[in-house]
Amino acid sequence: MLSFGTYPIEVVHAAMLEGRGKKASLPDGRTFNRTSHRLVLFSTKGVACSACGLAGSYYRLESHGKDITPHLNLYAVSAAGKPILMTKDHTHPKSKGGKNELENYTTMCQPCNSAKADKLTDQA
Repeated sequence: MLSFGTYPIEVVHAAMLEGRGKKASLPDGRTFNRTSHRLVLFSTKGVACSACGLAGSYYRLESHGKDITPHLNLYAVSAAGKPILMTKDHTHPKSKGGKNELENYTTMCQPCNSAKADKLTDQA
């Protein structure tokens, strides 16, 4: 994975509110898709895991390959100082008929999301 920069939450969320169209600009001139479901979830419903409460603290612009456009990932920091990826969880799993829409998303850290898998919860 390639990393292109780290950005405070406030900078990314403010950039999402500025201007019009699909793209927003970061202070270094890089652009990102401000209509990403993950970014809209984090900016509107919060950056804390709905299961354990761990809160994201910064974004990293990353790419998983040289041919893939970089995207922003939100990270929290564990008690041990390790980065933990924050994810967009489907409250009602897609495998059980859940929709790809903001009302069906919740913020979760990667460990909690993996543990939940495609289980239905009382949040649905």
